[in-house]
Amino acid sequence: MQNNISIDQKKQYLKSYRSTLWNIQLLEDEIHMFQSFSNTPSYIIHPVCGTQAFTDYTSYRTQIDTQIARLQAKRLESIRYYRKILQCISTIEDPTEQTLLRLKYIHGNTLESIAETLNYSLRQIHNIHRHALEHLTIPAN
Repeated sequence: MQNNISIDQKKQYLKSYRSTLWNIQLLEDEIHMFQSFSNTPSYIIHPVCGTQAFTDYTSYRTQIDTQIARLQAKRLESIRYYRKILQCISTIEDPTEQTLLRLKYIHGNTLESIAETLNYSLRQIHNIHRHALEHLTIPAN
């Protein structure tokens, strides 16, 4: 675990959670698209203009399966990454700090809305946020 990471680096790490989830969704959409290709032989019979049809369905299916496997590997890597972020937040001992980090970085709430939700002043939320980031320890890559 790294303890000498700046507050800004910790913020960036936590902010990457939402973009990682978005990336996982895009990968899942691509996987489903390629799976539909593999179940639709019309792509073999009617190739795009300027291309040749696959004469061997096995070759076509192998290429599709290879692409699906690549996408699934990327998806798994992204899932492991966002789980690390969740695990980092869960190591924070103070429940209010942990809740604040979850609301801000996992759910995407603003500090203003968090202050209202948790019934704290905005100044208190800023202080809790700063303390939470100071207490956060993120894993080495």
